[in-house]
Amino acid sequence: VEILYDRPEEVETLPDVVVAELRQMAIIGSEHQLRHRHVLDLPETFPVLTPELLAASRSLTDQARVTFPHVTFCGRGTGYVFAMQEVLVDVYR
Repeated sequence: VEILYDRPEEVETLPDVVVAELRQMAIIGSEHQLRHRHVLDLPETFPVLTPELLAASRSLTDQARVTFPHVTFCGRGTGYVFAMQEVLVDVYR
């Protein structure tokens, strides 16, 4: 299971949370146990899209659009689109 997180202090409890969620979704049964766990922290990756990050990104994009009205802002950095399909649609518009 791959997990994206933005609170490093919660890493130790994540395996228990994941197992509980997998049981809740009936992906694994209550008789199953976690036998192996490995945490691989990958620094300098794309940030987790938290509500706070999205709001900050949108605010900066809106400010840049007002400051530079003759510049077209598009793509992931705008705070409005992140998936590749959304980026392509945004650029096309």
